[in-house]
Amino acid sequence: MILKKRYYQKTRSFWGAYLLGLLCAGVLLEACKPVSYQYTYQESAQTNEQAALPQILFMSFTMRKDSSESVVTMLEKKILKGVLKSDPESSMADDRLYVVQLTKERTTLSGYYLDHPLRKNMEYINEQQEYKTRWVELEEAEFFIRVALDPACAYIVLYEMKGMEVEKSFLFSIN
Repeated sequence: MILKKRYYQKTRSFWGAYLLGLLCAGVLLEACKPVSYQYTYQESAQTNEQAALPQILFMSFTMRKDSSESVVTMLEKKILKGVLKSDPESSMADDRLYVVQLTKERTTLSGYYLDHPLRKNMEYINEQQEYKTRWVELEEAEFFIRVALDPACAYIVLYEMKGMEVEKSFLFSIN
């Protein structure tokens, strides 16, 4: 009788564990059951964050001397997504151009100085085999600007400078 009782207790605990295992397996299988989803397409609204992605403005120009004053003509303009690797070097020359970004209200956003495209400092070797420098004034030259475009920028202005005085200005629309 004692043997029968032990056998009954062992089989009882076996069947209890077996049923508990089946119950857990059923719960796990139910949790892994695929759920059907219903997808709908929705047009994304453009946010200010998307509009404010960093952009670079590339503009190429030709500058020529017409009688006593300069004439600047824009050749091409491109706006690309990205950032400048470094800020443009600012010219320290006496004759230079000041490149400025303006808002619609024509307030200054940023600017930098660029060497004057018609006035170049040329180095050469003279007859005595010495290095010399000479200022050369060209009749016509092409140049380009590259700026990190401010989102509020509407215009680019080129100021032709002589020292700290503005000789002439050229206004170009970004749009």
